[in-house]
Amino acid sequence: MRAERPQISARPLAARELGAYRNLALSPFNVRGAAGVFPHTSTDSEGGDDWQVDFGREVEIDKVVVLLRADLPRDEHRRQLTFLFSDGGRHTVALEKTPRTQTFTLEPRITTWLRLADLVQDEAGRGAIAGIEVWGRDPIAVGDDLAAAPPASP
Repeated sequence: MRAERPQISARPLAARELGAYRNLALSPFNVRGAAGVFPHTSTDSEGGDDWQVDFGREVEIDKVVVLLRADLPRDEHRRQLTFLFSDGGRHTVALEKTPRTQTFTLEPRITTWLRLADLVQDEAGRGAIAGIEVWGRDPIAVGDDLAAAPPASP
């Protein structure tokens, strides 16, 4: 039996795809130590209390979905979390005691990164963020469709 050779295909993005509303924090190529791949997530503390998502460019966001760790009894006592933005803005939200995702709608804003900070708990213990989605779009000028443009000369 012969092994098939891996195949890779690529195409230019269409402008409608680049400006589509989507989870801007999603990156299948985000691996530990690969800070040059965007979006890229990182933690600033061993406990994972402070998360940052670097987008690698300006993006417009309006919604954050957070999943808190809920596998230990002490994980059920979180009260609040603050979102920090690259423009110096901050937005504090109240948390529910739930193992389900929590969605927070924001005023649309342009940012290059988002940090989750100041996780406040009812009791002492280590909190952790289990997952995050940041919804929005690339704030691009709508113009010619990139997929319809002729290829660039070498």
